[in-house]
Amino acid sequence: MDAELQKLNNALSTPFNVLQLQEDLTDRRVAEIEALADYNLALAELQFREGRILEKKGVTVEINNQ
Repeated sequence: MDAELQKLNNALSTPFNVLQLQEDLTDRRVAEIEALADYNLALAELQFREGRILEKKGVTVEINNQ
């Protein structure tokens, strides 16, 4: 991206090329954020199914069987 901007400043590239690279970069950043969100949801689901949600939050529960 920076290299293409430098080319544009030196009249060796076009605004279209710079905009295309900016769009590609934005698309990849969005994909990264979506992947991170999916990962966090899957991790929370795993912890829920394993019964580790309270443990992760630092909550302890004692059951007294009398």
